[in-house]
Amino acid sequence: MVDSSAVYPGFTFASDIDGPIVNNDFLTRKKPQNFVVSGNQQKLYNLHPAIKTFLYHGMALYSKHAIIRPDASPTFHKIKQSDAKIIAITKRFGGIEQSKHGDRIRANTELSLMNKDIPYDDIIFVDTNKADECLALNVDVIVEDNPDNIMAISKAGVKVIVYPTKYNDFIEADGEFIFRPDQWFKDYEESIGLSSWDIIFLIVHDMIQEKKAKYEYDKEKGLYLTK
Repeated sequence: MVDSSAVYPGFTFASDIDGPIVNNDFLTRKKPQNFVVSGNQQKLYNLHPAIKTFLYHGMALYSKHAIIRPDASPTFHKIKQSDAKIIAITKRFGGIEQSKHGDRIRANTELSLMNKDIPYDDIIFVDTNKADECLALNVDVIVEDNPDNIMAISKAGVKVIVYPTKYNDFIEADGEFIFRPDQWFKDYEESIGLSSWDIIFLIVHDMIQEKKAKYEYDKEKGLYLTK
């Protein structure tokens, strides 16, 4: 029997923080090989306590005073108004530490997003494969800048919007699991004057509409059945 009470499952949008939301272009490099990678992060956890404390204080200050990209807030609000759930997923160094340093980094990160008017429903600090986290959270699409994360997440079957940087410009959009705002309208005049986040909203909006249309189609065809 067709389940007429079936409810649209919703759309979950996720985003990395450092790079896409926080402007860290001053750290631009060709290939990211630093502590944001899980294995290397673990090495830093094994450093001398004094060095770790210095790094934690530095990250806490960075988390509090990080420069948010000005076009991120309007885009997040438009995505939220589209009835999407928004999750921030970050490997920010120290964020998973169960200590006063970790508490300070987490609090400053959340305070920074709140003060810069970035709406979100949840924020996840990880030191694991982001692909696993995306699958566990039923993420429909995530904005990411780290090449390793982009490839791992897309290979897991989760859609990724690449926030364009110098260190990920070698990754091409495939139109199925990998999307790039700098390739979205490359043959159209509509891209003139639009920021990366402006185009990211257009990509996400299309994905939301496609998911809703598929749900309505499947429901009409009786693919949602009562047990």
